[in-house]
Amino acid sequence: MRAAFVALGLVFGSMAAGAATGITAAWAANGIDVKRGGDANVYGNCVPSLIVENKSGETIGYLQVDVVLALNDGRERTVELASSYREGAPFPIAPGQTATLKQHLDLSRALGVPCGEVKERKVSRTICETARGTACASSVSAKPSGFLMNFRRRTLLGAAGASLVAAPAIGPARAQSDFPNKTLKMIVPYPPGGGTDGLGRITAQFLGEKLGQQIVVQNVGGASGTIGSDTVRRAEPDGYTLLFNASLFVLGKTVVPSCPYDPQTDFRAIAQAGEAPLVLLANNNVPGNDYASIMAAVTKDPKKFFFALSSGGAAGHIATLAFLKRTGLPIDTIMYKGTAPANTDLMSGAVQFFMDPWTALLPLATSGRAKGVFVTSRQRTPLAPNIPTTDEVGLKDFHLSSWYGVWAPKDTPDAIVNKLAAAMAEVSKDKGFNEKTTSLGIVPTARGPKEFAAFIKEEVDTNTALLKDAGFKPE
Repeated sequence: MRAAFVALGLVFGSMAAGAATGITAAWAANGIDVKRGGDANVYGNCVPSLIVENKSGETIGYLQVDVVLALNDGRERTVELASSYREGAPFPIAPGQTATLKQHLDLSRALGVPCGEVKERKVSRTICETARGTACASSVSAKPSGFLMNFRRRTLLGAAGASLVAAPAIGPARAQSDFPNKTLKMIVPYPPGGGTDGLGRITAQFLGEKLGQQIVVQNVGGASGTIGSDTVRRAEPDGYTLLFNASLFVLGKTVVPSCPYDPQTDFRAIAQAGEAPLVLLANNNVPGNDYASIMAAVTKDPKKFFFALSSGGAAGHIATLAFLKRTGLPIDTIMYKGTAPANTDLMSGAVQFFMDPWTALLPLATSGRAKGVFVTSRQRTPLAPNIPTTDEVGLKDFHLSSWYGVWAPKDTPDAIVNKLAAAMAEVSKDKGFNEKTTSLGIVPTARGPKEFAAFIKEEVDTNTALLKDAGFKPE
């Protein structure tokens, strides 16, 4: 197949508060023409939609433009404008078709600032991948000029039977091997928009910068994450296909009997990326306003109360079992298929308690729609400073969390694993990475391959025993 000749150029101009102006197409011939959409179609903090016309001869599987919003107080937030998804899979843009890049992940929305607080808007990155899974454009470079960010194009050229040419590496010094010398792929085994997907995309961005190569994120959902994870297991063990997953992944066959792999033996642990402590929420009709008074009410008649569980083997499920075992409360649990339906029933009063990662539940507590009973972090979170820690309420050393990491296929060479791990160690120290993860309620971590593998083994042993003691039987 003839390799595509694709180039993408954008000019983001200054935008007056409340208006979206100044985005134009910089180059269109024989490639991808990107134009500003209608002013009425606005995403995030006054970031306009982008209209894409595919004028290349190649079907575009995924296209993404990252816009950095620089705020007046010095903070930055990133908005991803990306091609559409259908049923968790990218919706392709065929030659001659037009599509709208829509808001995929908006890290600014939680900030809640008006447009007038956005000082500058810049394009920080573009990602383009063909339907064949190959890169269809290199990264664009930027030279700031006042409020304008002018982007000069880099192209990937090809001829009949030739492969695409990768952009030159710009990251840290290379090891003796030339890895990496082309675009990497990071698979997130869940649909777009969730907490795992959000942190995975942030990790891919910063890891790619440290490696000097673009990392394209692909969402491959289904079967509690096993389909996407198995895709990585079967991939070539050359370091170019990585898995980004959450703590549920390591329980494998314990929660999904049909799971085709063993997470500890069929993958190589690269690094832990971060962890999200949990928060216990109570329905507003539950008597009491603090942990002691709430527990006193529950103890009087525990059969009146129910705990929601988002999914079997998830961090919230494990933490709930550990909490009930610790307190001895005979409270029944109800299993749901995801956080959203559990939240719905918590709000309606069908269940009275729900414990899950605070990345998903803190908005309920901070808005007053539910009571925040405690968080499982060692310190209070600045995102909800009024919620006490487990140590403060008397649950000493109850510091469970949902955690996230990077894996590679099991036969990936040591040299490549070590290079990926070293780059992840640099990511964990990066100020920008820490700011972005912290804004999501995620605490960055820096466990390398050996420490991470030992941590995983301990987690599997402990949590498997806990599930067995509770009589958990996967559906």
